[in-house]
Amino acid sequence: MMNFNFPYFSRNIGEFWRRWHISLNTWFRDYLYIPLGGSKKGKLRSLINVLIIFLVSGFWHGANWTFIVWGALHALFFVPSFITNKNRKYLEPFNLRGFDVQKIKQLGEIFTTYLIVTFAWIFFRAESMPKAIDYISRLNIQFDAYINYLSIIVICIIIDIIVQIPKFNRYIYPIIIGAIIAAIFSTTKSEFIYFQF
Repeated sequence: MMNFNFPYFSRNIGEFWRRWHISLNTWFRDYLYIPLGGSKKGKLRSLINVLIIFLVSGFWHGANWTFIVWGALHALFFVPSFITNKNRKYLEPFNLRGFDVQKIKQLGEIFTTYLIVTFAWIFFRAESMPKAIDYISRLNIQFDAYINYLSIIVICIIIDIIVQIPKFNRYIYPIIIGAIIAAIFSTTKSEFIYFQF
């Protein structure tokens, strides 16, 4: 089955978890969340079940406080949308067709979700809690380092818009190849986060 369905294009944490490690999330739902009562025993019990799932998910990745904090952070980020019933707001994937103000808002939500998720990854990747806290305390955001990434995102958005215009379809492949070449030369190689498991 598809296991990672473009999770970094998610517009909230609920959508992120529907797209991230789908087989594991399905297992947690079927063998832990539903047996605990799922969402059929009232809002408070459902909320407790959600917190248990996230903490167990953290513990599943390793017996270290960093993983527990990682799971707790995701629970904390997820709870507001769960309480307001917006955790299932976005069931369809994001696309730029019919670009309007609502799509701009969703791009902002994607960016916000990305920041939240990547902040939580600090604890996931850190060897210990002191190292994670030390890393956060020394965090120095240098926006000029992200110009290359931003240019790739802009190129991808332009490609998506061009695809919608039939007479420009014959030009799409050179643009895609150019975007791939730009991505290769402007980014550094990084190991996929799950290769260690």
